[in-house]
Amino acid sequence: LSLGTVHDTSSTRPPAARYGRLGLAGVLLREDLVRMLITLRAVGGEAIARKPVHELTGALYYLMARRREERGAFPTFEEAAHAGCAVPTDAEVADLGEWAPLALRVAYETTLVEHAAAREAG
Repeated sequence: LSLGTVHDTSSTRPPAARYGRLGLAGVLLREDLVRMLITLRAVGGEAIARKPVHELTGALYYLMARRREERGAFPTFEEAAHAGCAVPTDAEVADLGEWAPLALRVAYETTLVEHAAAREAG
């Protein structure tokens, strides 16, 4: 390459390096989000069926943020709500434990701006 030529290396980097964990999680969860929106439209009635997909998506993310806030205000709510439920088996716990790190990483990831800044700095 001659001096002053810019070479884009983003296409040779792995997806996690290009998009970060939050972006990669978005790609992995995209199908689930689409299925959830289709189901919501199917069972939600006429009012929801007329809403654009981007508004429904925004509403779902807002709901997730509100629920995260509620868990912070009352951290033992799930424990109290499930007090009478059966205890899961070791196999069920192991199965859930395999996928939990991805969900927790996504749920508690910093904002895209903070994540991008940290990635650029380090």
